[in-house]
Amino acid sequence: DDDEKDSDSDDDSSDDEKAKKKASKAQASAAARGPDWMDEDHRLLLRCTRPLLQSQNSGVVMAVAALHFYLSPANDLPKVVRALVFTAHNKPEVRHVVLKNICTMVSTQPLLFQPHFNAFFVHPRDTLEVRGLKLEILTHIVTSENAPTLLRELQAYLRSSNHKFVALTIRAIGRCAAIMPQIASVCIRSLLELSLHPSPTVAS
Repeated sequence: DDDEKDSDSDDDSSDDEKAKKKASKAQASAAARGPDWMDEDHRLLLRCTRPLLQSQNSGVVMAVAALHFYLSPANDLPKVVRALVFTAHNKPEVRHVVLKNICTMVSTQPLLFQPHFNAFFVHPRDTLEVRGLKLEILTHIVTSENAPTLLRELQAYLRSSNHKFVALTIRAIGRCAAIMPQIASVCIRSLLELSLHPSPTVAS
């Protein structure tokens, strides 16, 4: 029986991975091709749903954004990203859910979110979960141009009285050091300064 359960679990995991790969391939295929490859029904679907990116209903915006992110040609995607960023900024009640969606998207298309770099800075009223998502997004869109700005921002976060947030920031700095070797020495210095922090959560 245990073997059967393990087998079922493996099958479910395999199905999830296949679904993710299929979605990723569909998105990459749409992004790589221009509008000429679409048939008329496809064009109609995108054309009719595009105005819904301006909907006041956050759920509608997220659903339409996901549709267009995976099925629209590359030159239409910046509009999708703007709608999501706007919703995350102006709808605090759904910010966590929107940022979760953005985290999924930014892992495959970080360039699309780089123009909105500042929109993902942490605000004092953000919940810990939202702060963690923003930090994850920022580490995906870090570049040689914005790395100094991001590092200054992260160093400011290290002065927070919220030790759990500081711990999340430390992990983000570590990821930045791995991604951007040119700032690794500065990142390491920042982290070494925390080795004597009174909080075991931070120091560890």
